Order: sequence, then C-alpha cells, then structure tokens
Amino acid sequence: MPFKTMLDMIRNTDLNDINKLDLSKVPISAQYIFWEFVKYRNNPDYHENESNCDDSDVFFGSLDPFVLLRMACEVNHFDDLTLTWDIIESIKMGYYPKEYLFRDIDSKYKVTIIAEGNSDFKILNRAFSEYAPEEYRFLNIIDDRKFPLKGLGDLKNLHRCLIDINVENRILILFDNDHEGCEGVKKATNNTPNNDLILCNLPDLDELRCVDVILPNGSSFKDDVNGKASSIECFLDFFPIEGKPTFKCNKPASPSDEYQAEISQKSKLNHHIKDIGKPGYDSKKLKELIRFIITKISSL
Repeated sequence: MPFKTMLDMIRNTDLNDINKLDLSKVPISAQYIFWEFVKYRNNPDYHENESNCDDSDVFFGSLDPFVLLRMACEVNHFDDLTLTWDIIESIKMGYYPKEYLFRDIDSKYKVTIIAEGNSDFKILNRAFSEYAPEEYRFLNIIDDRKFPLKGLGDLKNLHRCLIDINVENRILILFDNDHEGCEGVKKATNNTPNNDLILCNLPDLDELRCVDVILPNGSSFKDDVNGKASSIECFLDFFPIEGKPTFKCNKPASPSDEYQAEISQKSKLNHHIKDIGKPGYDSKKLKELIRFIITKISSL
C-alpha cells in the first residue's frame, strides 16, 4: 500500500465511529486495533475476507513509532484523545535500552525561565511539577542555589549580560507585577533586540482589584494593586491568611499615585509553598499563571 494512501485513510478516519468495528474479527495483538479500525472505516467489507489482514498488518506493525505519531498528528479530531505509547515490550526484548528511552531533553531545546527572587523559583518549580509535568520537562527554571538572584536589581543586570553575550537559548524573564517591575519591563524592552528573549510582568489578578493598602501611619485605602504591588505570592492559595490579604506601602500614597507596595502576609504564604498540589489546595490562580507562561514561551 502506498504511504500516501495510508496517510489519506488515517486523515479521513473518525474514531468516534469505533463502536462500528467488530473487535472479535481483529487480530489478537492489540497494537493492530487502531489500524484495523482505519481499514474498516474506509472499507466496511474489509473483514469479510480475513486474509486481507496479513500483509498490511505486518507493514503497519513495522513502522517506526515516530512515523505513527506523525500520521496521528495529521488528524485534527485526535486532539482530545489520550495517546498511550507502550514501550515495555521493546525494552524487555532488547530493542532499546531503558536509558535511551528515558533520557532527559537536551538543554538546547528547553526554555529558561528567570524570575525575581528565591520564592519565585520555588513556587514556579512546585507549580509546574504538580500541575503541568509534561510542559515542566521542557523548562529550565533557574534554581536559586545555582544563581542566587536577590531581586529586581540583579534581574536587570542579568538581562543586560544576556544581551551583551548574545545568548541563543530561549529565555523568559518574569518580573513582578508591581510598580518597579512594570517600570523595569518598559525600560528593558526598549533594549532587547533578541527575539529569543522575552520580558514580561506577572498577569493581573481579579482578586487584587479592590484590596486594602496600609500606609506607614496606620491609615488605609482601597485600590487595585495590579501593577503596584502584585508578586508571585499573590497566586498562592490564601488559606493561611485570616480574612483578606492586605498590602503595605512604606511611603505616603493615594489611589491616584504610582506607588510601590507588597503583600503583608508574604512570609506566611511562602511558608506553605510545600502545600502546592496537596488535596484541597486552591490551584486556580497558579494554573492561570502556568497558562500565561506557556502562552508567552510558545511564541519563542
């Protein structure tokens, strides 16, 4: 059978009709069920003559797995289906060593994510490993033990260094969504000629549209602190906080000012980073952040 004919058959197959296939007439080997259905879908009378099974089944079973995956990608309505690639038999029979199949992704294919502080690294690593493990394998989130960033100043210096040495790896530098972070992105973006280097702030949160901002004299006012005081801790579950979170500003300010503030319960929230992924943990905001980051790096 010509490859183009087989590819056209797969493209035209709707797996929603798989209940029409009489599995009792399918060869015992489960690896052929998909191919048997493809042939049945394109020729319902195919199984009337079981001798038709032989040559094409051998051909299909001998195809490289990457070829099969490539053909499956040609079918748009396969997007929501679960794909299981059983490789245990191949390992047991000695076709592939275990180390070959389970090796890590080459670092040149990974995207590096750099954020402002040590807590950012811990939260991002924990969140991706718990809620997006497949995507996590393609990321290199800088570990504070390898590169001890101490905040916005070091992040700006790192950005300048990356430009100066013409780094080729794909990099996302993630700034806080506060006043200093927003100003830092504005200034740095004008000096970023490399298309493989993206700078952005944390996304806005609806939960921060109207919160209490506490001034040094103890007075307070309500304000939208997106772009003024939002850090990655704001994406955590607020269960350790009694009541609603508050934000502290070290200088006199008003809602109309471009002030810098931070969440008052920051240390208490960081103490519960280990709870990310546990049953009952509210992961809604972290999952929104993950989707935001994936959307950003997909353009690299």
